[in-house]
Amino acid sequence: MDSREIGRARRRGGAALVATCALVVAGCSGEDDSPSGSPPGSAPGSASTADLSAYTSQVIDWTPVTASIATATITVPVDYDDPGGGDMELALVRLMADPDSDRFLFSNPGGPGGSGLDLAVALPDIAENVAPELIETYNLIGFDPRGVGKSSPLTCLDTAALDDVVASAVPGTEEGEADAEEGLETLTEGCAETNGEEASHVTTVEDAQDMEVIRQAIGAEELDYLGFSYGTFLGTTYAALFPDHVGRMVLDGALDPTQTPMESAQGQAQGFQTAFDAWAADCVDGGDCPVGSSVEDVTDAVQGLLAQVDADPLPTGDQERPLTGSLAFFGIGEPLYTKSDWPKLTAALGAALDGDGSKLLASADAYANRGRKRYQSNQYVAQNMVNALDCQIAPEGEVTEDEFTAESPVFGAHLYHAAAATADCRDLSISTDLAAPDYTAPGAAPILVVGTSRDPATPLVNSENLADLLESGVLLTRDGDGHTAYLTGGNACIDRTVTAYLVDGTVPADGTQC
Repeated sequence: MDSREIGRARRRGGAALVATCALVVAGCSGEDDSPSGSPPGSAPGSASTADLSAYTSQVIDWTPVTASIATATITVPVDYDDPGGGDMELALVRLMADPDSDRFLFSNPGGPGGSGLDLAVALPDIAENVAPELIETYNLIGFDPRGVGKSSPLTCLDTAALDDVVASAVPGTEEGEADAEEGLETLTEGCAETNGEEASHVTTVEDAQDMEVIRQAIGAEELDYLGFSYGTFLGTTYAALFPDHVGRMVLDGALDPTQTPMESAQGQAQGFQTAFDAWAADCVDGGDCPVGSSVEDVTDAVQGLLAQVDADPLPTGDQERPLTGSLAFFGIGEPLYTKSDWPKLTAALGAALDGDGSKLLASADAYANRGRKRYQSNQYVAQNMVNALDCQIAPEGEVTEDEFTAESPVFGAHLYHAAAATADCRDLSISTDLAAPDYTAPGAAPILVVGTSRDPATPLVNSENLADLLESGVLLTRDGDGHTAYLTGGNACIDRTVTAYLVDGTVPADGTQC
């Protein structure tokens, strides 16, 4: 997997393009005053005091794949409040830089729903030229979170049914909300029917509890962690639950856990508009832009296209899959994640304005990880199920459509109606009664939060807010385009600063800019 593929793994779901549900700060510290660490089942919102030693002390049976790579599974309880009620199996991968080293780096690419197995395997190739000392220092641990990929994966709908859900997920009008609501309910019903109780236990809180089980089982004294996009929320949640076991933690492209779902969606509207404006200026400055001769013309043309396909989907060459407003939204958003994909966006929009929606459909399929005949992973399903459950833990709050469109004339209406369609998440077929931990993570070691000025999915203000929220947060910013910064952002200052923190523990000054 090359750097572009790591970027794709991070941004397929990125911060989900559709209102990643964030959690409000609650009053629990999650502090650990036991010698071996708080039991993962004693998270805030849980009354469990169950003995979890059978999980945290299990011996992991690693199967060699190559001289340096081994795979394994680890058992975790479906429900940390009821560990005897059933188990889930998580898939792990370990890449050994030094068999005698006890330094392990956990990582997550984002999503939710991204494969931690894929990211861990890809990191050595990515870091080889920009941060070789990272791979020389750490043994890498990757895992697919519960319900994702190879870890007791959620299987909910067949390809045709999931196509219908994706095609209606991000409506541009109030009329489309009903279809989006129905699609989400169809998805959650399918997950509940096929996966049973497991479908209601794929929250971020439980993923963080799983990381603590893995940490103890491999014998790591602290959790060193590299999280991108949604992976920052997973890292933040771990720090909130187990602050005394935070080692060197990097959160790149952050989510703000204090936001309501509507506020998160509104922030994304602003982020995507900023990225869109940067692309539009680049297209126009390059000359012969097929979308328009000025940024204003480009904006008007794309707004008109989205409104057109909302009302009358565009042909794509596949009669079963015309380009709807939702698919056009995904197709435009996907290449905004990485500046090197901007020419693809230019070509796709040019073709769509000429009546051919096939290129935007292909881009939307890349976002959803759909191949020619089927979805290549369950990332889209897992992403929406995690978001639906996390949404139930989040505070409720309204933002008007006018406030969305003021932030983004191009994307505001679609993100508003998508968020409105998921507002009744507490009435879905899957549910959780978990509560939010204290995201200030009192007592944690310094946590490095990285933000990018023109990040489309996780706006810079999210990283600024998270660094302020965390008791030990340290902010590092990149002036640039694209989603996330470290290793694939092409910024030597970022790569050097983050690597020095992870390898040597050198904490940069808060507010350092690259």
